[in-house]
Amino acid sequence: MATPILSEKRWRATIVLACAGLLLTAAQAAVIWLKGEPACINTGCRIVEEAVTLSPLYFNLAGLLFFAAVLVTAVGGPADTAKGWFLRVLLTSAFAVEGVLVGYQAFVLNTFCSYCLTVFAIIALLNVVQGARHIAASAACFAGPFMFMALLTTDVSSRNVNLDMGTYAIKRCNEPEKELYLIFSKDCPHCQKVLRALEGCTRCQFHFNPVKEIDSPVLPDLEPQKEYDPRINVATLRILGIEEIPVLIDKRAEGLLFIKGDTAIIKYIEESCFSEAPLVPVEDLIGGGDEDGVCTIEEEASCSDGS
Repeated sequence: MATPILSEKRWRATIVLACAGLLLTAAQAAVIWLKGEPACINTGCRIVEEAVTLSPLYFNLAGLLFFAAVLVTAVGGPADTAKGWFLRVLLTSAFAVEGVLVGYQAFVLNTFCSYCLTVFAIIALLNVVQGARHIAASAACFAGPFMFMALLTTDVSSRNVNLDMGTYAIKRCNEPEKELYLIFSKDCPHCQKVLRALEGCTRCQFHFNPVKEIDSPVLPDLEPQKEYDPRINVATLRILGIEEIPVLIDKRAEGLLFIKGDTAIIKYIEESCFSEAPLVPVEDLIGGGDEDGVCTIEEEASCSDGS
């Protein structure tokens, strides 16, 4: 009789962990199917969701199939040597994939999705319960892709990336005196206030940089860009330590000027773009914008009024 690959205790632990992963991914897939978006526990979840072009539903269905395969294989029992080896290959492969996913969050996005880390923890534990020799092999398979992502880090601050790559549309005027970038969300009511203030022609050229894909025009007479990446705008704000929108960026000769909050932004464009000259100092226009008239990036529709 063949020697069992797993002890009875490790075999039962494998089944329990596979069931936990199956239930977790099934629940998340159901939430996405019903609500159209995943259940996000922290800001990192939202950023990771926006950073991938593939629907999160497909990622969760893949996870669901993986945990189902682990469960079906493990049910064969520790005495089934062939299934035992197949289980180890399955778990090692999954750990290698996690090396890419965790590395991407750590070195590219510089943030972590709590749900993703929970799935990672279950896969890690599944590998751990297979024994010391398996842990060494699977850890090596995880470390390779993880370190490769570290070497190929593509943080916005280290690349030749500019805000034009995140511009969805441009509002042009004859001989503009300023070039301004508005980072916003169509679902944020404070951003809507700023957009309404831009409906008239101005002396400024506006670039509209959303934090997520735009499915319908935000204003008439805009010049849409063929390609744009909202992730550039999210990453720019994260590098600057800004967690709220709207944010207006003025590209000036002496550097970039950042203005946050609908009240401060509207005042700035009224004085800088609709009048012959600013009536008050720029510093007075910016003051107070950091505390009111903003929406959080995590939940664009949940806004704070500074109270």
